[in-house]
Amino acid sequence: MLRKLSLALVLTGLPMALFADAEAAKALNGLLAKANTVTAKFQQKTQNDAESRSRESNGTLSVQRPNLFRWEVTGPFPQLVISNGKKVWVYDPDLEQVTIQKLDKQLSSTPALLLSGDVKKLKDNFDISQTSKSGDTPSFLLKPKAEDSAFESLQISFKREQITGMMLKDTLGSVTDITFSNVKNNVEIESGQFKLDIPEGVDVIER
Repeated sequence: MLRKLSLALVLTGLPMALFADAEAAKALNGLLAKANTVTAKFQQKTQNDAESRSRESNGTLSVQRPNLFRWEVTGPFPQLVISNGKKVWVYDPDLEQVTIQKLDKQLSSTPALLLSGDVKKLKDNFDISQTSKSGDTPSFLLKPKAEDSAFESLQISFKREQITGMMLKDTLGSVTDITFSNVKNNVEIESGQFKLDIPEGVDVIER
């Protein structure tokens, strides 16, 4: 009897879980799809298990669907990440180095490019659950389906249909907490924001 009951719980619980995940994906898709462009300021804190202090940085974000992205860290260690939809440039001024990569499937499923990607493909790349349905402040947990992903989980939070934060846990145990402010949806962004003019004298590495 107990065995039959346990089996019944499994059989009835699994479809409910799948339904909940489908509803969560639909809700997240709906929120992301409402913003064809997003601009914001951000503050970022990263805590490593091996470190007693957290590392902090700040900067600005600009995204435009599909796959146009600008993430600029202004301090304390500047870095610029730009996607034009086909390639990704990572410019480190302190190192005088630019790394160029193709915008392949793996890159397009990373947190940095999540906001500018195709919302219809979210379910293909992530297991999605809704961790909070509280009023106008929903939050979602995303876990990559790819075994070689650089991160373990990502939580994304909203308020009044605008993104307010992201919390990333990578496979090495580091936790990065990003808080967004001055968020603006569906504003016009100059096309030059998604192009990098490589400074003279820097090393260029293509992968």
